[in-house]
Amino acid sequence: MVAAEASHSEAMYLYGMILINQGQLTEGEKFIKRIWKQKGFQAFRTCLVNCKPILLEISVRDYIILDQLLTVMEVGDDCIAGEFDDVCENCIVYKEIFRFIDYMDRV
Repeated sequence: MVAAEASHSEAMYLYGMILINQGQLTEGEKFIKRIWKQKGFQAFRTCLVNCKPILLEISVRDYIILDQLLTVMEVGDDCIAGEFDDVCENCIVYKEIFRFIDYMDRV
């Protein structure tokens, strides 16, 4: 948490996704949105690659809550659900959860 608060990208990403997976969407999305605003969209891709060894070691793989969140979260009219490069602030968390699940399915 200390590294995430200090704006370390990978720490913010992991902590944000863990919080979201624990059902703390509001708190977790703060970290995800902060990465996007401070470091840009490309930072998410870098975080996933850099965090892969850690993700394989911790039990974030059980993402039932993430899957449930996707069913209740709405994508704005201006965003395309399958398009990750063009996002708005309202959809960045939705799309990152979707991409995280997709990535973990392939690991």
